[in-house]
Amino acid sequence: MGKMIASVKKLIAKCVKFIGGLSFKTSFVLYIVEFLALSALIFYFTFDLIGMVHENIANNYIDKYVLENYDSEPYIAWLSNSLFYVENGDAFEYVAFSTRVRNGLIAVETSGYVLSTIFVIITLISSSMNFYRNKVKKPFEILQASADKIANNELDFVIQYDNTDEFGKLCGAFEKMRSSLEANNSIMWQQMEDRKKLNSAFSHDLRTPLTVLKGQTELLIKFVPDEKISKEKAIESLKTMKNHISRLENYVYAMNKLQKLEDVGIVGKKVNVASFQNMMQDSAKILCADLSLNFVEIVTVEELVFDSEIFMEIYENILTNAIRYGKENIEIIFEADENEIKFSVKDDGVGFSHEDLNCATNPFYRGNCNINDDHFGLGLNICSVLVKKLGGKLNLANNIEGGAIVTVAISV
Repeated sequence: MGKMIASVKKLIAKCVKFIGGLSFKTSFVLYIVEFLALSALIFYFTFDLIGMVHENIANNYIDKYVLENYDSEPYIAWLSNSLFYVENGDAFEYVAFSTRVRNGLIAVETSGYVLSTIFVIITLISSSMNFYRNKVKKPFEILQASADKIANNELDFVIQYDNTDEFGKLCGAFEKMRSSLEANNSIMWQQMEDRKKLNSAFSHDLRTPLTVLKGQTELLIKFVPDEKISKEKAIESLKTMKNHISRLENYVYAMNKLQKLEDVGIVGKKVNVASFQNMMQDSAKILCADLSLNFVEIVTVEELVFDSEIFMEIYENILTNAIRYGKENIEIIFEADENEIKFSVKDDGVGFSHEDLNCATNPFYRGNCNINDDHFGLGLNICSVLVKKLGGKLNLANNIEGGAIVTVAISV
């Protein structure tokens, strides 16, 4: 018994799922068929019942009339609500119903049409309500609630509607829109946070050159008028000021470059991999003039489509960074197949600290190594931004044998 009930429930669930997946057009036709079938049944049973009452009233009057006027059973024909025909042997007559009976018959017949019409209207309303409740109400409420949340910038929810009809597709489209808005908002929020960090780092790094310039300016204003400072000292102060002004100019240039990175467009072009690899190798030989270079290539394709100019800028920035920290050797591994183009740059320097691995791609991050005062800590940050624009990944790691490894992989 339990298995039978479970089977029935399963069958009902399948039927509900099947009906829920029907298109609006098909569902509407089915509801019309349902309405017509119910209307036909209502007409049939209503008129059958009314007919029985109608016939009973007429027969009662006729039976009474025959009993009062005839000794035998005559032939009787009911002609209308107004009269009937009686034939007894050779004699026949047309007999009119009494006014009360005639009015009763007309009232009963009229009530049949009225009741049938009322029942059909009720059936029509019921079918319409069922159609609305089963096909429109739930998805409409879901979409209305979703639209209100989106209007209030509440995007942390999921639009879920299981049916595969037109409303199901509409809910799916709404979910795609919500998901895209959420992703875009997340990106915009992250960009705002990155911009705050960038501005904070920029402001912090401006303090030193500004402090030096302020101090040197005050020194010159105080001592030059009274000639209490030597010419050599004054020139030295001016040189210091010039160096820090140059540094400020470089800072402004760097900031301007970071701003423009957001507007960089990606243009994929067909590139001959062998020629591009040779260009990478030639560039590395020039940059690594004072270091030993080992260039390894693993290439299985002749041509690929990608933005070679941006890829080259990333490569040269990372290579320059490796040369800055390398001691004697630089190793470059270039790989390309039909799905991915990738390179790794290894140096034999001190490698990345734990903090470097977490923060090296942040703007103006220089770690604890003050190798060069002109190094602003923007190389890996710029590379990170460009790699994201190419839809790739940038990975920082340490070589087991010592030194740092920076890997860039881009799908093509």
